[in-house]
Amino acid sequence: MKSFAIAGLALASLFVTSLVTSLATAQDKKPGTEKVAPPTAGAVATPMAAPKPPAALDAAYKALDGSWRCETTFRANAFGPGSLETKTKTSMKFQKDLNGFWYRGDYEAKKTKDFPGMKGTIYLGHDGKQLLIGGVDAMGGLSAGTGSAAGDTLTFISEGYMMGTKMKMRDIIEKKGAKEVEHRFELDMGKGFQPMGEDVCKK
Repeated sequence: MKSFAIAGLALASLFVTSLVTSLATAQDKKPGTEKVAPPTAGAVATPMAAPKPPAALDAAYKALDGSWRCETTFRANAFGPGSLETKTKTSMKFQKDLNGFWYRGDYEAKKTKDFPGMKGTIYLGHDGKQLLIGGVDAMGGLSAGTGSAAGDTLTFISEGYMMGTKMKMRDIIEKKGAKEVEHRFELDMGKGFQPMGEDVCKK
């Protein structure tokens, strides 16, 4: 840390010295007498290098790549007080997207007599320091947040809007095997996180 501090002070001192010298030189010159150097013949601007996804991206999400079939359970009261436990089937497909910076997951929960059906898209990413998550759905929902990894478990905390209500969400994705993943989801609407349901997914 000391070496960074010393380097920072040195750069600051150099900047101040350069600035004072430039100001003094500018005061000695009369307006309109400055000479502008002509561009060098054949000079070519250096193109900006395209950024690359962090290695941590694949380390976190590679196991999710592909198509999944899920048994989805919404717990009692998930759709409001008095609502019953509801089950449906959900399909999910993850693949790389947007120049390889994100894993895109398109999902669809099937309609049943007790459930109107739902579909949407989530994006899983990594900024080099932390996990990222974002999503939209066909009911007007929007969310975004960050997460962390511990062993085979990814945990995300997001904030979002659903049907005019602001809420916090917690998603826990746990790898159970090479071809099985469990996803648990919880909501906080002002009284702490409450379990809403889970997906048990297999390739």
